[in-house]
Amino acid sequence: MVAQETTWAIAAKNGDRRAFEALHVRYARMVHGIVLASLSPFDAEDGVQEVFLAAWRRIEGLENPAAVGGWLASIARNYATDHARTRKRRRPIDAALATWDSGLAWIGLGAISGAEARLDAHRVVSVIQRLPEAYRETLTLRLVTEMTGEEIAEQTGLSPGSVRVNLHRGMALLREQLSEPTETELQLRTRAVRWGSIGRQRKAAKRVATTVVGLLMAASIGIYRWGRPSVEAWTWLDGDGACISEDCRLDPGEWANGTGQVALERLGRAALGPDTQLRRDSLASDRVELTLEKGPLFIAFNGEPRQLVIHTPAADVVDLGCAFNVEVSSDQTTVLVVQQGVVALENPTRTVRVPAGAAAVARLSAGPGTPVFLDSSKDFGNAVDRFDLGGEDLDSVLRAAQRKDTLTLWNLLASVSAEQRAPVIDRMFELEPRLVAKDPTVNAQLRSALQANDPQAVEEVWATLKEAWAR
Repeated sequence: MVAQETTWAIAAKNGDRRAFEALHVRYARMVHGIVLASLSPFDAEDGVQEVFLAAWRRIEGLENPAAVGGWLASIARNYATDHARTRKRRRPIDAALATWDSGLAWIGLGAISGAEARLDAHRVVSVIQRLPEAYRETLTLRLVTEMTGEEIAEQTGLSPGSVRVNLHRGMALLREQLSEPTETELQLRTRAVRWGSIGRQRKAAKRVATTVVGLLMAASIGIYRWGRPSVEAWTWLDGDGACISEDCRLDPGEWANGTGQVALERLGRAALGPDTQLRRDSLASDRVELTLEKGPLFIAFNGEPRQLVIHTPAADVVDLGCAFNVEVSSDQTTVLVVQQGVVALENPTRTVRVPAGAAAVARLSAGPGTPVFLDSSKDFGNAVDRFDLGGEDLDSVLRAAQRKDTLTLWNLLASVSAEQRAPVIDRMFELEPRLVAKDPTVNAQLRSALQANDPQAVEEVWATLKEAWAR
């Protein structure tokens, strides 16, 4: 196989696109595993395309075609390092998921097997990402991409001995942190973030490779590159990156069904899962309005606050400048998990604010639920869920709250009665020292304003808490 890969590399150096496509098919899994060792699953999907785009540009400078695998691995590592550095101040959702031991059962994900599997896969990957650097790459390649130790050594250029040692020691650490699951179980648990599981199908790898090279050529004349629209249009692509319709557009009133991606003007993109049913609603060019009837959706959006609204059966999801996942289950429950920025979940009677690293659920029977950080304790999450559904008293929520749970308490201020608001305020001040001023008069005034649900005071507290959560 190495001889064949060398032949492909030599041909690609001479401008042979088909040879480069063959290299993509051969090495895409490896590249995905390397970038996934450092980045979120969503960023890793983009990273595979970016690495091969960079490789195509540099292929003429490949000095040793026989080492093309190690060359691609080096480009992938450099991409992951640079990308992680530019995002180091952002709180990745994977890090939050890694500390959640209950599988997010408290937000009703038990009935949403696809969402639960994806979140559990993210959790396992995030634990791998916290291991020593020497083990992350080989573990990701072994467990997520299901490459053998021999394949890892052959494709990455690492020595077989190094791969064996890294896998042995890394697996021991991973098992220790995940209650000693077997290697087979770990492979099953990471299946949802394997190459091709988000936005494209693994069985179509060759078509993806062709699309990557073709779109690279098109990018030079401003047509389109995957995930980055360069024309002011609603572009709709399938899971392989090919246009769905003749003009590639998603028009108002039209549904996008199944795995694929939708470019939202110049403002962002959406990745759809296999069961997703998504409709474009708005006609206005300055407003993005969608209806999510069913299935998972990942959105990365760079527009103005409230410029993007996603209607779901249980609540509206309103973007305030961020990236997030939203999923509508078969019983029309809406689950929102925020990666970056802040999202509002609202209906006519309640609005909640969900920042990065937090989740909320909206049910047809109860509307938007109270947000909880994903690294909050299981007891606290369960207490909040029961309180939202009327089966738990507020005292149980307040007793279980810890410092970062002031997010949940802040969101409760507007929904509880005036009588209940006082103990919520007291607990917030107990948990977060930044709320307490040195002047007792100032403290009394702020408490009084919060008790009256004064909008200015509520926003002032939000700003203070937001800084505390980011520390």
